[in-house]
Amino acid sequence: MKFLRASWYFSKWCAECLRDSLLAALWLCLVGLLVVQIGLLTSRHLPMPAWMLRQIETRINSTGLNVQIDQANIDLAGRVSIKNLQITPHSLDSPLIKIEEVYVRLDPLALITRQVDPRYIRASGVNLLLPAMLSPTGRTEAVLSNIRLAFKPNQDTIVLEQLSGEVANLTFSARGSIAVPKELTRGSASKGITPEAMARAIKTYVDLARRLSETTPELAALENPHLDLVFAADKRGNPILSLSLICRKASLDLARFRPDSGKLQLTKLKLATAISLSSPTAQALFFQGACAEATTTKGYQLLGVNFTLKAELPRATEPFKLLELIVKADTAATSTLTGFDFKNSLIRLTPGENSTLSSELTTEAIGTSWQVEVEANPSRGEAQLKLAGAITPFIIHKLETKMRMAENTLLRMKAPAPISLTADFAQNWKLQKVLGRTSFGSVVGYSVPFTQGTASFSFDGTELSVTDIAASQGDHAAVGSYWMNIKTLDYRFLLGGHLRPMGIAGFFGPWWSNFFSLLDFTPIAPAASVDIGGRWTFPYTTTVFVNADAPSATINQVRFDRVRTTMFIRPNYYDALEFIVDQGEHSARGTFSRAVDIYRHGNDLRSIDFNLTSTLNLSETAKIFGTAGAEIVEPFTFTNPPSLQLNGRVDGPASERGPHRSIQMAVKSTGAFALYGFPLSDLSFNGAIKDEAIDLKDIQVSFAHGIARGSALLSGPEAVRKLSFDISLQGAYLGEALNTFAQFSANQKGEPPTISNRAQQLAEIRLNMQLAANGLYRDPLSFQGKGAADLSGAQLAKINLLGSLSEELSKTAAFRFTSIQLNHARSSLVLDRQKLSLPDLKITGNSVMIEADGSYLLDKNTVGFAAKVYPFGSGKTFLSSAVGFVLVPLSNALELKLSGSLTQPNWRFTYGPRNFLYNITGTNPNDAAAIPEQAPTDITRRLPPPYLRR
Repeated sequence: MKFLRASWYFSKWCAECLRDSLLAALWLCLVGLLVVQIGLLTSRHLPMPAWMLRQIETRINSTGLNVQIDQANIDLAGRVSIKNLQITPHSLDSPLIKIEEVYVRLDPLALITRQVDPRYIRASGVNLLLPAMLSPTGRTEAVLSNIRLAFKPNQDTIVLEQLSGEVANLTFSARGSIAVPKELTRGSASKGITPEAMARAIKTYVDLARRLSETTPELAALENPHLDLVFAADKRGNPILSLSLICRKASLDLARFRPDSGKLQLTKLKLATAISLSSPTAQALFFQGACAEATTTKGYQLLGVNFTLKAELPRATEPFKLLELIVKADTAATSTLTGFDFKNSLIRLTPGENSTLSSELTTEAIGTSWQVEVEANPSRGEAQLKLAGAITPFIIHKLETKMRMAENTLLRMKAPAPISLTADFAQNWKLQKVLGRTSFGSVVGYSVPFTQGTASFSFDGTELSVTDIAASQGDHAAVGSYWMNIKTLDYRFLLGGHLRPMGIAGFFGPWWSNFFSLLDFTPIAPAASVDIGGRWTFPYTTTVFVNADAPSATINQVRFDRVRTTMFIRPNYYDALEFIVDQGEHSARGTFSRAVDIYRHGNDLRSIDFNLTSTLNLSETAKIFGTAGAEIVEPFTFTNPPSLQLNGRVDGPASERGPHRSIQMAVKSTGAFALYGFPLSDLSFNGAIKDEAIDLKDIQVSFAHGIARGSALLSGPEAVRKLSFDISLQGAYLGEALNTFAQFSANQKGEPPTISNRAQQLAEIRLNMQLAANGLYRDPLSFQGKGAADLSGAQLAKINLLGSLSEELSKTAAFRFTSIQLNHARSSLVLDRQKLSLPDLKITGNSVMIEADGSYLLDKNTVGFAAKVYPFGSGKTFLSSAVGFVLVPLSNALELKLSGSLTQPNWRFTYGPRNFLYNITGTNPNDAAAIPEQAPTDITRRLPPPYLRR
């Protein structure tokens, strides 16, 4: 029993010892395994198992690629490190890809089953090569270099943690998630990639590498460029690649678009776009960009630029195709328009069919907004441009500055004037035609104010044509057109409507104002048509045709009810081809031309040529022609306007011949008329004016109710002006003639006019006279000449042979012979200044004849005659004839003396008792002043003594 118990305890102890020994050995094994595991886990340089390396090479070789690995390591955690990896297609001798190091983290569980399942891949020093035999340069090129890559492949996506590299001077980086194509997913990848698929991939790679190699030189135009790529998915889950390019500067050669276009330089360029990776070639590409400044070598500058570009990706047979370009700029400027800045500009470019290009531009410049549309064919240099904007005061100011004009000279406006135009450019950008239209409100151009207006215009590169011009000045309006050759500066301006000439004087030189200042069309503007031509910068070549019809006008301070004219005007020449003026019931019409010297003598008169017919007031009408016209008509004063025909020429101070006048005239008037103040009436004559001489022919004029006919000549300078005349007067009344001469003489002397009683007594005496004389026309007492006179009338003269007794006896028919009644006289005349001599005066009456010789002093109005009386020599009764026969021997003794004045003549017998007494006393019987005027007495005192009254 004890043995059994001892055996039990011994067995139990042995079992425990065995158990402890086994546990100790197990722990030793576990510790050893732990140490081994720790060593394996901490070690990264374990050579890759041969089976794994062969599996990788076999899989890659099956795709048509050769792989060369210098070193491959793996650790127990499934981390693989491969260095100096090269991949070469079977069809090429040169590698396409070189990788300095690849790190791959594999799934350890997949390794147990000998499967390669990468969970993380990182590579550095990756270079994508283009072999020399495929390179355009003939040498092996690194298309992409210094690539660093890190990504996590999932079931159907790749999470790209890092991708960076270089393309020439361009650096790039990428990130995001990439959807794995179905053929590359883990489920499909187990089937492997066929050599055909790999061959297509290699071909695509080579094509892309070639294109990239060809475009690489253009990257030199970019300074410090960097491209950022982001892989993502849109709302529908489609993969998207976003690209963003930034560079410090970019320089683009525009000559590829248009020769001699220069270069475009962009500063601080940013460019972004997005590409759908599901169908990259079946979509348009949108770029959005910005730059701080864009400048060209041709002087264009943009600041604060943002742009959007729409294009198609380049294809195998098609280059990069632009679909739309939109450019926005905060500020734009050009060297050709110095001082002009364009704000908030927007440009839209849209290529069309057959290399056409459409563009739209909106901008704010020179004080207004502009819209421009262009349809162009850059390859042929053809385009059509449409522009809408406004002409602003800023534009006008810049033009005035460029043209070196004073401010507000060219145009002054209160509001911008809208303008729209269309321009066509033919091949090689040659301007073919510009069509446009503008309208304006209140403006002042060249000091000419306009209330409003519109105009259409066209331009073909050489000739500018402005048509449909409609402008107004207040309540007056006009329409017209304008043409100009910009090369020769020739122009023509047509204008028609209601505008005052002085209202448009600013368009012309001072010569326009100098002429039209003489015309006043207040209150109604004339209906006018104006044709103006000339050459800018040569104002004195300007020509103007004017046709005007004014219902009321004043010409050189002469008012007319209506004026119609057609004129040709140059700065130094005014030619009225026709003018018609109305003044009440009277009118005038004709032509005239006026030339002035604007080169040497300011505006001095050169000449006036005229031809007119007028029934106007002569003195008023002559003022139209200035001082020269007034001088011509100054001698003439008409109560009723005469009918006048006038033609001739007046040379002024600026004439090469000096001042001259040559004028032909024909005048006919009715009513009172005065020549140098001498009153006449019913004048008609033909005349000629030659310098200072006025030669009047075929004169017919009424004087003292008689008719005077003859000719007259005024000649010499004003101070000694002479008048020569040859006048015959028929049927004039002597009394009226004497009274007229007396009043004219008094007026010339400045004395008050008097009315002569004797002139009234001689009112019925008719005078026929012929006189040719010459003298100073302003001095009536200076004339000398000869002529003849014939007087007739019952009241010519009366001589009482028996004194007062004859007055009584003549009441009885038988004794009328005692009073001698004189009724006819004739004599030749000799005018010697103030003395009018009658050397052979014969006066006859009913019964007497008187032969006399004497004179009349015009200045003193006195007469002195010695006459012989033949009493009863002309008697008709028997008694008078008998007495006359008896008294014939006594005729020589009956010599009469006539003295005194015409108004108070004094008849005396030379051999009478009174005269005998005067001879004794020594008193001069011819002294009229010595003979006291007797007081009037009644008839009884003048009767004979009583012893003789029987």
